[in-house]
Amino acid sequence: MTSSSSSTAGGYDVPWVEKYRPSKVSDIVGNEDAVSRLQVIARDGNMPNLILSGPPGTGKTTSILALAHELLGPVYKEAVLELNASDDRGIDVVRNKIKMFAQKKVTLPPGRHKIIILDEADRCALVRFSRLSDQEILGRLMVVVDAEQVPYVPEGLEAIIFTADGDMRQALNNLQATYSGFRFVNQENVFKVISQKETGFAHMRICDGVGSYLQLCGLLAKFSQVRETAKAT
Repeated sequence: MTSSSSSTAGGYDVPWVEKYRPSKVSDIVGNEDAVSRLQVIARDGNMPNLILSGPPGTGKTTSILALAHELLGPVYKEAVLELNASDDRGIDVVRNKIKMFAQKKVTLPPGRHKIIILDEADRCALVRFSRLSDQEILGRLMVVVDAEQVPYVPEGLEAIIFTADGDMRQALNNLQATYSGFRFVNQENVFKVISQKETGFAHMRICDGVGSYLQLCGLLAKFSQVRETAKAT
């Protein structure tokens, strides 16, 4: 697969965060406990009310869409309603959007039901998501750089992982932006894309809890391991 495959017919690049969004629950990166619970739901077909809670870019939206895809098959787009938290609230939403969606005729697999995704709700089962590890993000980055044939050096991937701070969406967006802007992923180009200098990130991390010499050494050692993993891959 070449990088040209990421463009649509109109010449616009498809965001890699969408292009490489997993369509199966088993392909979700990180948060193994949460993913295991969703796999049980997909297997049994018993869809409860759920709350997916956690930081941005950890797989909440991707997970529920993948679950809907597995439960509903090819009609999942027609059988899933997503409501925006800032706009879609109040009795009018219930009367109009939700009621119309519920009345819409869709041929579903036996025993399956339509799915409504809300940003916030109570009285639901809670499935927590945490930030992804460096290795989990690196693994997904390697899939994308191989598929898109992205030229890179390990330090460039380190910079993307470091600045993403456990956010897969941010990591993929920064990877795509760096490649689109410079056609090469290295540390300098990554920091140009996100408009911050290396010293600024080092200062931010130190102020954010990496305050001791031993902690800082541990952080540097971690990224050294990421570099070796990228080289081995």
